[in-house]
Amino acid sequence: MKQKRVLIASFVLIILGLFFIMGPETNITGAVVGVQSGVLDSTSNALFGFFLVWIAGIILIGGVEEKVVDVETLKKRGEEIYKFHQNYDFATSQGYVKGIEESGKKPSELKEKDRGKIVEKIYETKKDVYLDFLGLKGAGNDTYGKPALEEMHYMQTGTDMEDKNRLAALTPEALKEVSEKTGRGLEARLGGYMFPNIDDKNFENIKGQVAENLKIDAKKIKTKEQLMRLYNELMKKEAQEGGLKEFRADDYKTNDYENN
Repeated sequence: MKQKRVLIASFVLIILGLFFIMGPETNITGAVVGVQSGVLDSTSNALFGFFLVWIAGIILIGGVEEKVVDVETLKKRGEEIYKFHQNYDFATSQGYVKGIEESGKKPSELKEKDRGKIVEKIYETKKDVYLDFLGLKGAGNDTYGKPALEEMHYMQTGTDMEDKNRLAALTPEALKEVSEKTGRGLEARLGGYMFPNIDDKNFENIKGQVAENLKIDAKKIKTKEQLMRLYNELMKKEAQEGGLKEFRADDYKTNDYENN
């Protein structure tokens, strides 16, 4: 509500400011500012109008509060990471197919050099999905340079040369193993970034919601690490209850069901 009032007040001041900047000299001007007609000339009107617009800008900058992060915000972040993980896993098979097509050969005809190129195509395809999720695709190549982005992706997946050598076999097992490892590595890293701005009021806000849903004492939650762990427990609890929901009667209490 406070944010809405700030926006309305700023909008009114901007409209008044524009009125004084663009409006003609009339008796209304004097009435609005509480002075006699004719005292303010066009220059004074414009200056007063700019002053009002300036005040509106100050109110907007200092009065509009930063959006409060809550449990629902974290859930949305988690959903986006999950969607990314699905797309990222699928990129393994996409890169494999692209690599085969570019080689112009059948899998049985591939030589060691061909296999190396297909492995690179797989990682390139997965890297594009990753950079697109981060918002770095395209512009990122100009900002950081292609080698830097490739290294960043490679390092953050948690893979090594042994993984690449194993992937070069291009067997279904190898594709699956490397896909799962790189996917888990990035999902874990991105999941850790879900809480970057959880401090001060955001920390207190989420702490209260998590404690209420888990029915625990919020005062005992003192660190971000504790909050992250308890938030994950809350997500597990909600998932479990969602799975049991269809088996429960409307008048059946959770504790009664779980104890029988």
